[in-house]
Amino acid sequence: GLEKTRQELAVIKIAADEARELAENVLNTVREPLIVLDQDLRVVIASRSFYEFFKVKPEETVGQLIYDLGNKQWDIPKLRELLETILPQKTTFDNYEVEHDFATIGRRTMLLNARQIQRVLGKAQIILLAIEDITERKQIAAEKEETRIELVETAKLLKQIAAEKDRAMAELERSNKDLEQFASIASHDLQEPLRMVASYTQLLAERYEGQLDEKAKKYIAYAVDGAIRMQRLVNDLLAYSRVGTRGNPLETTDSHSILGEAIRN
Repeated sequence: GLEKTRQELAVIKIAADEARELAENVLNTVREPLIVLDQDLRVVIASRSFYEFFKVKPEETVGQLIYDLGNKQWDIPKLRELLETILPQKTTFDNYEVEHDFATIGRRTMLLNARQIQRVLGKAQIILLAIEDITERKQIAAEKEETRIELVETAKLLKQIAAEKDRAMAELERSNKDLEQFASIASHDLQEPLRMVASYTQLLAERYEGQLDEKAKKYIAYAVDGAIRMQRLVNDLLAYSRVGTRGNPLETTDSHSILGEAIRN
């Protein structure tokens, strides 16, 4: 009977070893860091990815209270809340976000998935804690949000610029109409007295033909020429005011002659 019991125990031990080996292989196959805690929150086993990601060694990890890991780097208030308050009530919890500054890997943002499992034999419990690093994902999301906000602000600014442009164009159009109206009125009011000056000066020259000396004739010619040039300037002013509405197509112009005429004026 004793030999049979010994054989049965040997079979049980082999089965237990195989189960443990399988569990360890599964644990090390998972890419996310994963640790198993006992009911006292001490590390029973950790996955290969856990050691690689957090840059710690097995001899510094297994058997340690989770809060003491990495010279108490894991003594995180939110982690305590998950393991000591939330998990005992719910037994499972997913996507619990924790942000912490680690001495070995810097500031990281993690999602924790926890499972509290009752063992088949005895009342002892184990806790599975899977850790997903979402630091880069959070950074990308934050950058996208910043870009979205910048695009919204840029769109608002462009809308304001367009509105200002529309107001400026409306004001310019009104100003051009006022200018055209003013130029039309001014040219009409100025041309009539200019015609009178030119006409009466010419009549004066004709009436006193032969009685005026050369100097008087020159003065009369100056007056007539000045009145004619003034009429032309008024007409040019009117044409200039209508450039935006009734202007002729642009063409090459002799700027030297225009400059000379301006100097003479």
